Amino acid sequence: MPLATATAAPPLEPRTPPIAAQPALAVPAPLPPIAMTQPSASLDPQEHPAAPPARPVATGPNRLVVRCEEEAWLEVRDSAGRVLVSSLQPAGAERVLRTRPPLTLVIGNASRVQVTFNDRPIDLRPHTRVEVARLTVP
Repeated sequence: MPLATATAAPPLEPRTPPIAAQPALAVPAPLPPIAMTQPSASLDPQEHPAAPPARPVATGPNRLVVRCEEEAWLEVRDSAGRVLVSSLQPAGAERVLRTRPPLTLVIGNASRVQVTFNDRPIDLRPHTRVEVARLTVP
């Protein structure tokens, strides 16, 4: 009986499907630059040595900071009339916005709110009627 010789079959190449062209993904428009920080329970570095206090993250040419001692209404519109903020702020809240002026502000409970623009305080009293301040920051 003759011996059968085994012949090796050629190796099979893995079949991979061709890569189909995928449509380009649409990039959503960026949101307005708004940052909000809440006061922490304690900023004592000895209590929290590994975590430095958070700094507000905001970008843009001018800096508006609104600090609320008590609950207050805040509405801010930019130079194009877009609403950047329109909400009730809790006591102790700080809002930091970087945008181009002029800015239109409406602030409820104005006597309990502090506003600075480019690190200069803004006196809300001349713009306040019945605890609501309405002003434009140039």
